[in-house]
Amino acid sequence: MQGLQRGACAIVGVAESDLGQVAPGMSALDLMAQATHRALQDCGLSLRDIDGVFATTSQSRMPTLALCEYLGISPRYHDGTNIGGCSFMSMVAHAQMAIQAGLCTIALIAYGSTQRSAGRANVAAPDPNPHEAPYRAGLHI
Repeated sequence: MQGLQRGACAIVGVAESDLGQVAPGMSALDLMAQATHRALQDCGLSLRDIDGVFATTSQSRMPTLALCEYLGISPRYHDGTNIGGCSFMSMVAHAQMAIQAGLCTIALIAYGSTQRSAGRANVAAPDPNPHEAPYRAGLHI
């Protein structure tokens, strides 16, 4: 393979979740799922068609796995690369590479945040870490 091939992939469904301040109790995963369902409706695909998931949020330790569990899907390929504000542009390239390499055929790229609703005090409050929280570790990352 000589790198990314122009025209080898297409973006076929696009959608946003609710924006701004959202309903009380809405999580980043709720918003990702909401946008996922809207994007699938936009392109006429279903959850069972997705075999690659690319997701990130500052409010979950393992957003790709959490989103898959939330949606009830088991894709062949996952990518949770978080490199800041350009994560989604990077994920488009990662999805194209995964499709070209035969790792997946239909890729979902998702992001969600309740930063506006949570306020500045809870901007990056990740979900609890079930493996460390019970032991009250001194260093919280």
